[in-house]
Amino acid sequence: MKCISKKVLCAFLAMALMGSFLQGCAKDQALENAYDAYSVLNEEQTTESDTANIDYLGAAYCEVPEKDILAKSVDTSYVKAGGAFNVTTKETPYAYHAQEKVYPASTTKILTAYLVLKNCKLSDTVVISKEAVMLPAGANRAGLNEGDEVSVEGLLYGLLMVSGNDAAKALAEYVSGSVEEFAELMNETAAQLGATHSHFVNANGIHDPNHYTTVYDMYLIMQKACEEPRFLKLIKTKKKTITIHRASGYEKAMTYESGNRFLLGTVKVPAGYKILGGKSGTTYNAGRCFVLLAENKKKQRYIFIVMGGDNGSHMFRFVNQMMKSVRKK
Repeated sequence: MKCISKKVLCAFLAMALMGSFLQGCAKDQALENAYDAYSVLNEEQTTESDTANIDYLGAAYCEVPEKDILAKSVDTSYVKAGGAFNVTTKETPYAYHAQEKVYPASTTKILTAYLVLKNCKLSDTVVISKEAVMLPAGANRAGLNEGDEVSVEGLLYGLLMVSGNDAAKALAEYVSGSVEEFAELMNETAAQLGATHSHFVNANGIHDPNHYTTVYDMYLIMQKACEEPRFLKLIKTKKKTITIHRASGYEKAMTYESGNRFLLGTVKVPAGYKILGGKSGTTYNAGRCFVLLAENKKKQRYIFIVMGGDNGSHMFRFVNQMMKSVRKK
């Protein structure tokens, strides 16, 4: 059952692009030279941008730098890209390869959750299809079986807390009828948000060479999702028990625990920050990825993003260093 029909908002996009042109915004540069997912970037770096930022979307969004904005205290040797975006002041104090092509892995599910919240009721019931539970070996699951009945809310917790790829497919099918149709909706929505260097082919982030984004695009998607209070509630939840109605007739209480180690306190948070939530993701090709929402003592909210970490320790170290560097400014 479809939750909504697919809507193409070309007129809206055209007006947005025209508005950017009239404001004197520079044109987006095409993505080039897709990286080798396991090459190590050790190029000589500058500590700050020597060019003006490009304001693509106006005062409501952080600007994207034309060149890197770096800090000596942040080691980029073991990540592909990263960025820090002050959602409150609309400033970009740190950016490393923020406009370069990266694979998002399960951070894709941020856009999936946003679209589900935009188009469905939390109380809606979803029947899990055979296709939804067909996943590659080792893929994260939310414990679903064919024929199960689960609320949209329950599936969203499974999607964001334990990164259930089965939950992602089930929600995509419910919203658009198929994963393919949902991917079209994802791409239309990304374009409307200004995330024009992204392309999605599935709802969960399982690797596909045609499924990619940039750090800046992911920031735009995350900021939009964070405007939805129900999304904020989902990503800050540490533990949740949902009810799955099995096809055989009994009810299964399924308890999920967040995979956000910053939120759980198993990774130390730099002093002066409160963690509000986030989403991680990992595939062989994408490496370790993380999109984190945090708040400082001044009640300023930041989105911190890392893509392509070579292991979990380096990924968390990079985020910590980035948070500390931004805190000094």
